[in-house]
Amino acid sequence: TSDPIASGTSYTFIANDANSCSPQTVSNTKTCNCAATATISGGGTVCSGQSANMSVALTGTGPWSITYSDGTTPTTVNNIATSPYTFSSSTAGTYTITNVSDANCTGTSSGSAIVTVKQNPMVSVNDANICEGDQAILNGIVFPSGGVYNWTPGGFSTSSITVSPSSTSTYTVTYTVNGCSSSANALVTVIARPSAPIITRNNFVLTSNYPSGNQWYKDGVLIPGAVNQNYTATENGVYTVIAYDGTCYSNVSNQMVIGNVGISELALGKLLNVYPNPTKDVITIDFTKGNEVELKSIDILNLMGQKVGTVDVSESMSVDMTAFESGVYHFSFNFSEGKVVKQVVKF
Repeated sequence: TSDPIASGTSYTFIANDANSCSPQTVSNTKTCNCAATATISGGGTVCSGQSANMSVALTGTGPWSITYSDGTTPTTVNNIATSPYTFSSSTAGTYTITNVSDANCTGTSSGSAIVTVKQNPMVSVNDANICEGDQAILNGIVFPSGGVYNWTPGGFSTSSITVSPSSTSTYTVTYTVNGCSSSANALVTVIARPSAPIITRNNFVLTSNYPSGNQWYKDGVLIPGAVNQNYTATENGVYTVIAYDGTCYSNVSNQMVIGNVGISELALGKLLNVYPNPTKDVITIDFTKGNEVELKSIDILNLMGQKVGTVDVSESMSVDMTAFESGVYHFSFNFSEGKVVKQVVKF
């Protein structure tokens, strides 16, 4: 017959015979060997953000209830229908079963599962803004060192890469060390260049269609100080201009060929004598004034085309260059008829 008394229950029987003799009382506590067991296994080492799998093998008669703990926090799961019961966790610790019961009784547990969590490496990368056709250098900053880089797109394996996308693009670097990986994204924004300037000509005066941001070139060589919208050609050659909009430089303009100013430039140059050259302190400028020649101004430019000084115009001039740094300077003699540039070396 079925046994309604659960294991561990204290009970008392009182028995009377048919002759109404004194009743007999029997007291006892029911004990039995419970078939419910739970054995945990699994675990392992995972990277941060990943989970380790664990399994609990159950015996007895379902459904089961178990309580497991990572050594700190208990978790109870009821109404488990089948064995084994599996679960996963991303929390480090030693997992054990602290309680198990089946449909009939409370059983015993065994085993443990250790979960170890490794920290992922740290990785960052810079964004970049470039003009069309330019290059950007992307640097992966990582900790700890000693790992492996992988860039996409491209498949590069170095800590930094040089890219030149034709349009705004995202690059991803994945860094792996000690079996764990982290990724970071870099946005390379490509900025459109201003359209190439257009040069028009009126005799020797060249004009860019950009009102500002111009830089003039002769035969592909930068003309120091030639940054205005208009430029008066004083030498034979091929003239071009590049414009800057505050962010990007344009592509080069159309070419303008000047081929008939050599005699005028030579004549103007003969009116000037600059000495001693090279110099360490004072230079002298002799100017022979012609009947129809006007020397309007004299500018001193460095090799970057920046004006670093001026000279008051007279027939005999001197310039004390003691305070100037050693290097090469251009003296731009600005005539009403054109411009003559003479190079002076300061040592």
